[in-house]
Amino acid sequence: MRKIILWLSCGVVLSACSAQTWYEGSRQSALNECQKITDSAERIRCMQNIPSYQDYQQKRQELNLESGTNGSK
Repeated sequence: MRKIILWLSCGVVLSACSAQTWYEGSRQSALNECQKITDSAERIRCMQNIPSYQDYQQKRQELNLESGTNGSK
């Protein structure tokens, strides 16, 4: 029984890590696109509109609470 709990715990941790890694990769791609903007004010505005993973998670949780779901299927 302990082994099952340990494996389930590891699975939860690893899935959370991979979700954050995926998000950060997407975020970096978006930041790279912002860097291509020649107008500095527009480039800064673009970069400021890309939320951190923590901000993304917080907004996602707020939306889940508003819609009455917890994100599970």
